[in-house]
Amino acid sequence: MKFCYLDETGTGTEPFALIIGILVDAYRMKPTKKGWDEKFSYLTDDLGLEIEELHAKDLFKNRKAWRITTGEQKTEFVNELVDWFVGRGHQLVYTCVNKELYQEQEQTNEKLKDMGSLWRFLAMHIILSVQKSMQSKLNNKGNTVFIFDKKDLDEIYFTDLIISPPNWTESYYKKKKKDEALNQIIDIPHFVDSRHVGLIQLADLFAYIFRRDIEIKEKVFNEEFKGEAELMNTWVTKLKTTSIPKSCLYPTRGLCETATLINSLAPSSIK
Repeated sequence: MKFCYLDETGTGTEPFALIIGILVDAYRMKPTKKGWDEKFSYLTDDLGLEIEELHAKDLFKNRKAWRITTGEQKTEFVNELVDWFVGRGHQLVYTCVNKELYQEQEQTNEKLKDMGSLWRFLAMHIILSVQKSMQSKLNNKGNTVFIFDKKDLDEIYFTDLIISPPNWTESYYKKKKKDEALNQIIDIPHFVDSRHVGLIQLADLFAYIFRRDIEIKEKVFNEEFKGEAELMNTWVTKLKTTSIPKSCLYPTRGLCETATLINSLAPSSIK
């Protein structure tokens, strides 16, 4: 059994929106949670930060409690966190949308209208990618639990979409007639308060790193500090070594209409 912990970034005025999921094997969960607790304790006990959870935007923009830390301390912490994650044997799943391209089609494209919101479209891509990846494994039906940060209205509608997914989603993972739709997903997605789930906070950090890397590579924003481009690229390159197969995220061969739509809305730097 696997658990997928997810969070998003860029759903405000930013040009790109992303969701990143951390796929964790159940048997590795306990040591991973212990490791996260130790990393978080370093922030509160050793650095003296008065925080209840890790917010990537506060860390990188040196806001709130993070004002007492130096740039070197923050870089060292994120470096260690990325290396720790890469060494844990977990997997990453990610999706990104160019919001301008999405907004041009959201009122006319039937698939986007079925989703009803940008967040739901991103989340559905994550679900379909994991479904496609996991179904290739033997004896693996109903293997993944999805745990999102709380999303208010989206929770209700997205749960309904998973219970009764639109027919056009089936072509993405080449559903067989005899199989149930999304048969790799256990039950329905769960929504929790990220304050209580460290791996959602970790997903928030990774999502922020991916977004800044994309914004810089797509030349929509400049560096916010010297060396940011190189730093973000280094972290993203390391993190991508843990991702599920690229053919499950952004396939390039034999594309169905669903995969074509997903690819067309994604920035080139993430594909």
